[in-house]
Amino acid sequence: MEFTFFQTTAGTRLLSQEIVVGAEHHKVDGVTSQSLPMITEKEFLASADEYGRPLFSRIIGLAQEKSLPVHWGTKGFSLNADYKGTHVAICLVYPPDSVYRQTIRTALYARGGVERKTAVPAETIARLKKQAEAIGVFTSAGEDLKCHITRDLSHTEIEDILHWCLSVAGEIKKYGLKE
Repeated sequence: MEFTFFQTTAGTRLLSQEIVVGAEHHKVDGVTSQSLPMITEKEFLASADEYGRPLFSRIIGLAQEKSLPVHWGTKGFSLNADYKGTHVAICLVYPPDSVYRQTIRTALYARGGVERKTAVPAETIARLKKQAEAIGVFTSAGEDLKCHITRDLSHTEIEDILHWCLSVAGEIKKYGLKE
């Protein structure tokens, strides 16, 4: 218990008491954190099921064929367009064990995506969104779209998704980055 004496301006003497449970003066040695390891292409494809693996391997193949950068994360990856050294996300790809399940998500409006980083006009972005919707496998995910892969995608659906990715990359190349 701690006691403190006070005297008011009128001369009244006061005593206050405070109950102190214990001294909490221990110092934290330091906070440490560690990043999760990045997933590899081999690990990612092994984690995908028989429905996702055909599309995901084709997206990775497209990236290699067309020199589109792939950024690997702790669970999945993003397919990007390279505009003079700046990478702009086209889509985000997640495996079955992620929070998004086995999904491909457009990055038209996402952080690091087309609207935020490029000079692609709003009308063109809206057209790209309609083009993705027309494939018939995407549903709404906020402003962007998602394709939750729970069945075999047809050859045409996979080709249409790849063509859409190239369309987005083409618009980024055409209009460039925001100034």
